Amino acid sequence: MPRKILKVNFLLGLLLTTTPLFVSSCAVKHEDKKDDKNDNPNNNEDSNNNPNNSNDGEHDERKPDDNSSDETKPDNSNNNKPDETNEPAKPLDPSININKLEYRDDITYNPKEDPLYFAEKHLFNLNELFSLSARDIIFKTPKLKTTEHNLKQWFKKGNHNNAVDFTFNSSDEKVNNDFFEFIKEIGEYGNYGDSEKQKTEFYYPKVPLKAMTKPKYLSDFKDDELADIKEIQINDINKIIKKNPFGFLPSNLSQLFYYSNFDSLQKQFNLNEQITAIKSNFDDKKGEFELLIYTKNSNNHYFKTDYLKSNNLKRDIDFYQYIYDRSFTLSIRTKTWDVDKDSLGRTTGYRLKNLQNSGTFWVLDRVVNDQDEKNWELLVATNIHVFDLSNTFDKSIFDFGRNEKEVLKQWNDNLPGFWENSRDDKSERKNIFIKGTRGIDEKLNIDFKSVDTKELDPVFDIYNQYLDAPYFYSRHNASGISGKRNDDPDNFFNSKDDNGLYSTNNAGADFLVLKVKIPKSNLKNILPKLDSVIGTDKEKDFYINYKTEKFSPIKSWFYAGYPLEKQEDEAEDINFRGIKSQGGVISAQQRAYDPINLISLWVKYNKDLNEDSNSLNDNYKKYENPFIKNEHGMKLNIWNQHSTLYSNIENDQQGLPGGSSGSMAIDSSFNLIGINYSLSKDEISGQTTNGINLMQSSSENGINLISKLIKKLQSDNFNTIKLNPKK
Repeated sequence: MPRKILKVNFLLGLLLTTTPLFVSSCAVKHEDKKDDKNDNPNNNEDSNNNPNNSNDGEHDERKPDDNSSDETKPDNSNNNKPDETNEPAKPLDPSININKLEYRDDITYNPKEDPLYFAEKHLFNLNELFSLSARDIIFKTPKLKTTEHNLKQWFKKGNHNNAVDFTFNSSDEKVNNDFFEFIKEIGEYGNYGDSEKQKTEFYYPKVPLKAMTKPKYLSDFKDDELADIKEIQINDINKIIKKNPFGFLPSNLSQLFYYSNFDSLQKQFNLNEQITAIKSNFDDKKGEFELLIYTKNSNNHYFKTDYLKSNNLKRDIDFYQYIYDRSFTLSIRTKTWDVDKDSLGRTTGYRLKNLQNSGTFWVLDRVVNDQDEKNWELLVATNIHVFDLSNTFDKSIFDFGRNEKEVLKQWNDNLPGFWENSRDDKSERKNIFIKGTRGIDEKLNIDFKSVDTKELDPVFDIYNQYLDAPYFYSRHNASGISGKRNDDPDNFFNSKDDNGLYSTNNAGADFLVLKVKIPKSNLKNILPKLDSVIGTDKEKDFYINYKTEKFSPIKSWFYAGYPLEKQEDEAEDINFRGIKSQGGVISAQQRAYDPINLISLWVKYNKDLNEDSNSLNDNYKKYENPFIKNEHGMKLNIWNQHSTLYSNIENDQQGLPGGSSGSMAIDSSFNLIGINYSLSKDEISGQTTNGINLMQSSSENGINLISKLIKKLQSDNFNTIKLNPKK
């Protein structure tokens, strides 16, 4: 039977605006009022219909732009591929060197007068493409180089003959839409400008839902074009698929051949006749690919394969299954001092409440620990805001105001902490287990939309691990940041430079790696596939791969997790669901401060870290003494400034809501690319997008989160199975 959740009130992120537009985190938070099936069913309490207004673990992201509807269609097959425009009818003359096109300052090029400057189709030798990333390929095309050149010219006078400056929303709809047209071709923004000041001015501060980049495919063909064809075999098709920088899907083959020149394809296909045109049909859901090749003497050649004939060719379901096998959901149950409010929002008092925060987690690696025979020590990834315990354990938040003093009087007699079953009233701070679950099915069906979850099972003991568990998070310096006065940037930044821009040493990403010990007998409850291979030669291959190349949204990608959603019977439950994105847009880095991007983390006290990270207003002094005996912790504030990839969601789907925070994102080559942390929605059009913090930054700082994790493992002398194996 599927597990039904507690009858509770849920808070899906925070609605911090009364406009029709909102952005929220993808964590789920609620106040417990009833036991789940693992608890005593007779301990029911009355429901409280007032949602909890605290900020525990909940963070909004940037607001999407207004009027941001974008009519798109599903693209499992190539029936709805984008129109091919602004391209030469035939491949370029090989004698033309596209790398020597000259660009003149203050000149804007257009495809009618300067067609060579907008070439992108059938430009490259196939073997050259194999050596490049998907992003490298499009950035080598004249079309993208020209688009970037034209964008830089537009920045000078694009705001009604004035320089563009997005810093304080001074642009209007026309300026915004002009900007979106450029970004649709490029796929990313946030790095443009010759100085920090310019880069801030040219940075669009909202979620640009109308600027989604779409991948380019070959034209499709109809059945009546298959008359008088010669069917051929491509003997190296499996090698081509494996080396394809766009990925392993049928649609990725169409992308590869779109950029391949005809001479190299003729050689690869072992044809004696000159190719004049190629078309393709594909179905990513079924794993099918067809190619129709036109030659100079009017002999048409036809090739067809599928995932059964070519085992390197994959289907959409293979990527969902990959994420599914490595993911689970945890219910983090805390006893937290929280506010009670009346119907007018006025504070009426404080009490210790049983709260829950649900999010998605996935396994990265295993720490080799031969001395511990009872536990597996795993590296598990999620968002910082999912595992944020600062509102539970930070006593200093009650150091002001008359009402807050009530908490301080009772704190030592009613310590905050964790709970496992709401019936229990354990004062002993041990033997409390975090509970988790996963989908009930072992294998996903090709037509799957969502998967029910099982009942909750204990996963790991929390009291003896919660301070040490946060093992890796990214924290770095960032500068050139604009801030509005009403957003109170002085509460986070120390000072401004001569241009009125801020800097901080507390920038980072909403990415957290926990190092937790899980009893070996509990592993099968959340990661049965890992349980079947752990300790064997197959274990290393189970853990995910990563790359240090910059990502482009023209490469197909997937993400999936455990959101809380309404079911057909209107009941809410946590199920496994995923999204395929063909296209999207990347914000290279945040250059405009918004406090809703602040995230917090409660970690074990470290004197040097405390004085460095909490130096503003001498906040470090708050944490020099422990609030709870033998549990000395401290709060870290991190501003999520890292590169964000926004998904292009089609087929009338909705983005993943609360509970999906922490979801793994992979590309169509099974490489880890990022982690889901937010949901944005245009309430007028209904269009949604999820925000994914990329593992490899697209900004100039070049940060790769997994590379930084590996360096920390090496520094701490922790050997792992995959990332830092014994030498």
